[in-house]
Amino acid sequence: MKKTFCRCSCFFKSNIYLEQIGAHVHYIDDEQFRKEYQQLASDKNDIEQLLNSVHKEINRRQTLDIDARIRKEQIRKEYQPLYPELYQFQSKFLSEHFKQICAQPKSSNEYLKKFNNGIYSIPVFTTEFCTKFIDELKHFEASPMPKGRPNTMNNYGVLLDELGFSNFIDELRNQYLNPLVKALYGDEYVGDTGLDSHKAFVVSYKIGQDIDLGYHYDNAEVTLNVSLGAQFEGGDLYFGTMAKANRTVFSNFTFVEHMPTFGILHRGQHLHGSEPITSGERYNFIIWMRSSSKRNQLCPMCWQKPEYLIPVESDSYGDGMTNSIENI
Repeated sequence: MKKTFCRCSCFFKSNIYLEQIGAHVHYIDDEQFRKEYQQLASDKNDIEQLLNSVHKEINRRQTLDIDARIRKEQIRKEYQPLYPELYQFQSKFLSEHFKQICAQPKSSNEYLKKFNNGIYSIPVFTTEFCTKFIDELKHFEASPMPKGRPNTMNNYGVLLDELGFSNFIDELRNQYLNPLVKALYGDEYVGDTGLDSHKAFVVSYKIGQDIDLGYHYDNAEVTLNVSLGAQFEGGDLYFGTMAKANRTVFSNFTFVEHMPTFGILHRGQHLHGSEPITSGERYNFIIWMRSSSKRNQLCPMCWQKPEYLIPVESDSYGDGMTNSIENI
């Protein structure tokens, strides 16, 4: 039976990022927000301005799936790809070293570099694929097609499922990433269902636009973050501790250079950020991989077992929960 994917109801009240203050907030009602977050207000951003931003984000989330479906349908009908062949996954897009690592993930391989706390650097795509993919992204960015924002922390980028890469990501996840993640991290992160859904997007960094990314954790069991390249300097990733329901915990950081064609594989709950690029522009191909069997037991955004789940559009993965649990 086909799974119906859902969102946890916390999506409409939790983890609302306010760019003005660089912090995530929780909203129940106006009175609660004013009382709890008054200390974050300033002359530049008073509490009512912050509250208006919260209302705007909640309104956006309430129509998110409908708006995404409309954009996706328009793109499917009207957009003319620069490289149509990129939209069907082919193993030739992958680095030979990546395929070797996936075939024998527990064997010694000089191209699988392990850092502290389950962080891995691995070659993923070929240079040719990355170059063409960036050109395709720029072609789409220059088109009049509607564009959704990757997430509340990134202002520039592309939602790959809307652009038509859903099957591409599904095949990459199922054929290569699922067994690789299970071998490296075990059942604790893939669960009984394996990594059965994703959110995939590209974010871009450029001087004069977004140049870095604040300290946060991902709504994912495991994340793959691939630097597609372009010409840039700076922008290394840094990792702290695991979130444990507190995204403000700082610790000694592990810094990882983000090299073109290479991906950083890490647990979604691992707090991390990106240092500023100092020149040029950079594109990052990011897949948040999710396991419904894990999420049905504990939502990683509100840190509770989902009490109420909201079904999403039939071609959407939502936040990776499913209707197979009793509380639907």
